[in-house]
Amino acid sequence: MERSLILKAKNFIIIGIIIALIVIAIASWLSGTNPEFLKQAKIIIQGYGYFGIFILTIIAGSIIPFGSPIIVATAAGFGLDILTLALISATGYTLGVLTSYIPAWFFGEYYVKKKIGEELFNKYVKSWNKNGYKLCVLFSIIPGFPIDLLALVCGCFHTKSIFFIPICWFTLLVQFFICGYIGISLGIHIIPD
Repeated sequence: MERSLILKAKNFIIIGIIIALIVIAIASWLSGTNPEFLKQAKIIIQGYGYFGIFILTIIAGSIIPFGSPIIVATAAGFGLDILTLALISATGYTLGVLTSYIPAWFFGEYYVKKKIGEELFNKYVKSWNKNGYKLCVLFSIIPGFPIDLLALVCGCFHTKSIFFIPICWFTLLVQFFICGYIGISLGIHIIPD
C-alpha cells in the first residue's frame, strides 16, 4: 500500500509540472497574439489589488473552484509583491476551504456512516488518523489538486482543525509563493509595458 501511495504521489507531481508547463505555453501564446488582453488584465489586477486577490481566493477555495495558482502567478507577474500575495492568497483560500470542512465535520459522519456502515467508517477513520496528515501535506502542496475535496474528507473523518488548518495554510503559502515566483519570471518576458 505504501508503494502505491508513493507512485500516486509521483504521478500527481508529474501532472502538476505538466499543467504548469501548459499554463506557461498558453501565457506565452496570449502575450504574442493578444498583448491588449494582457494590458487589460494588468489594469484590472492592479486596480483591485490584494483585496481582490483575497476575495478571489476565498471564492476559489469554496464555491467556485478555479485556478487560484494562475491568478497568483498573473498578479505577481503584474507587479504585486510575492510574499504579501502568497500570505493573502493562502489565508483567503484556507478560509474558503473551511466552507467545505466545517459542514463535513458536522454532517458528513452521519451521511458516510449511513452509506458504508459504522464498522467500515471506524476502520477508515482509524486509517485516516494514522496517515491522513501526511496525505494532507502531500495533496495540499500539489497545484491544481482540489483541496476543497480534501477538506470534505478531513471534515468527515474529524481531522483535528488544530492540524488541518495550519497544514492547509502553510502548504498553500508555499504553493502560492512558488506560483508568484513563476509569475514574476514570466512577467519579465511576456507582459507588455
